[in-house]
This record gives sequence, structure tokens and C-alpha cells, in this order.
Amino acid sequence: MIRKVIILRLIIILTFIGSMANAQEVEKDVLHNYFVLTRKIEQLKPIALAAKKLKLEDGNSYGEFHVVICGKGVEQLVEKKLMNPYLDLLLKNEIKVFACGFSLQKFNVKEEELPIGINVKENGILYAFQVQKKGFLSVSL
Repeated sequence: MIRKVIILRLIIILTFIGSMANAQEVEKDVLHNYFVLTRKIEQLKPIALAAKKLKLEDGNSYGEFHVVICGKGVEQLVEKKLMNPYLDLLLKNEIKVFACGFSLQKFNVKEEELPIGINVKENGILYAFQVQKKGFLSVSL
């Protein structure tokens, strides 16, 4: 009787250990994607540094990093002297940068004036919800 109990406990323990190993294996296959919604161009440097650090931490689990610039900050996107160092840093860290289309309209910034590499999302807030539904980790600054 005691022998049967010991064997049963061993089977339960081994099953538990096996399921934990499978759970960890599944975790390795999950990509970590990130999203930031910001209104301040000055935030692009710390955002890029965070992306760089996350990429190192995540290793093969690192997915994508998206940034949407909205509000009054879109006015600065066309200032080449200001934006070039940021764009170099963002490109170097493989960050996809978008401008909010509604903000561009509100502040009279034309899409064709944007630097190469900055695309437009018609509604930055809607895009934030869409990527959250896809599992992106997000923060707004």
C-alpha cells in the first residue's frame, strides 16, 4: 500500500515537472513586442535606450518596438536638424516610428514633409489599442 502511494506521488511529481518544462518552452517561443505613445520628441532618446536594453534582455524573444508621436510633438518632426540624431538612434535600434494622422491635421503638418522612416497612423490612439489587442506591452508618455 505504501509502495503504491509512493509510486503515485512520484508520477504526480514527474507529471508536474514535465508540464512546467513545457510551459517554459512555450514561453521561449513568445515574442515580446513593445509600444510607446508620446507627445514629446525629447522622449525618443530614452525610448531608444529602453528598446536597446529590452532587446538585450529578451534575446531571441524580442519582437518589435513601435512609437507613435502625437499631439503638438508632430510639429517638431519636420525639423531636420532636431530630428536627424533621433532618427539615427531609432533606426539603429530598429524602432518603427509613426506620426498620428489626426495630430498632423490639427497642427497643419503635411505627411510629405515628414522625414523618411516616419510613417503615419491615421489615429494614434486607435493604433495603441489595436497593438495592445495583439499583445504589445505599452506605455504612454
